[in-house]
Amino acid sequence: MDFQQLFNEYYVYGGLILVGIMWGITNPLMEMGSKTQNLEQFDISLKFFLSIFTRIAFLLPFIVNQLASVLFNILLGKAPLTTAQAIANSCSSVVTLATESIIKKKPITIKTVLGIAFVTFGIYLCVTSQNEKTK
Repeated sequence: MDFQQLFNEYYVYGGLILVGIMWGITNPLMEMGSKTQNLEQFDISLKFFLSIFTRIAFLLPFIVNQLASVLFNILLGKAPLTTAQAIANSCSSVVTLATESIIKKKPITIKTVLGIAFVTFGIYLCVTSQNEKTK
C-alpha cells in the first residue's frame, strides 16, 4: 500500500467519523428546536411544518445535518458500504448520547460507557476485517 492510497483511506474514514459527529450533534439540537410549547398544538399540517422550518433553533442544525448527509453520500463512493454505514451510524449514536447527556444534564452510567466501548470495539473489528479482505 503506497502513501497516496493510505492517505485516501484515512481521509475517507476520517470523513465518515466527521459525518457521525455532525449527525450526532445535530440530532438532539433538531429535537429541541422542533418542540412545540403545547403537545395539543401538534398536527401534521403545512402550517406546522412551516412553523418548524422558520425556527432558527431547528433550521441551523437541520442544514448542518443535511450537509453531513451530502458528505456521507460522497464518501459512500470511496468506502465499502458495510463499513461506511457502520462507522457513521455508530459514531452518530455515541455522539448523540454524549450531546443529549450534556444538553439534558443526564449522567452517563457505567452501563452506557460499557455499551459505547462495545460499539467502538465492534466498529474496530469491522474496519480491520474489511481491510484484511482487501489485502
